[in-house]
Amino acid sequence: MGQNKMADSSDKRIQTIDQQLAAASNLEDIERLVRVRGELLLQEKPTQQLDKRIAEANDRMDMILLARIRGELIRQDEEVRVQEHRRALDRIELIGRQLLSCAALGVGTWLIPHGHWSAGLFVLGAALYNLAPRYVLTALKNVQGAKEDEE
Repeated sequence: MGQNKMADSSDKRIQTIDQQLAAASNLEDIERLVRVRGELLLQEKPTQQLDKRIAEANDRMDMILLARIRGELIRQDEEVRVQEHRRALDRIELIGRQLLSCAALGVGTWLIPHGHWSAGLFVLGAALYNLAPRYVLTALKNVQGAKEDEE
């Protein structure tokens, strides 16, 4: 309900500005009024502007076209939100993996001098795999490649 009141007040302000524009003769006044009108229009969401145009449309085909445009805008806005959410989740996942790998690196380094060398090496391997996957995969391919060549 509050948004409707704001939209109504901005509509009234735009109508008032339109009337002032029709009566204005000074170029500076016209430029100022056009700038203020543009700022008011930018405050509205594009779908709100389309809703107004749909309501004011006289032709049925215009209404259908505007409704399709409105639907496409809503779909694109939703797609942008989903992409932003995915990027945020990817960023969180990357940071979490790196922190976990650093912790595993510390644990593996601690395990080796305390007598648990096999577990320490395993944990270090897991940590290095997450920290430098391309290097580890290349090293593993080279090791596996050397074994296959020997056979």
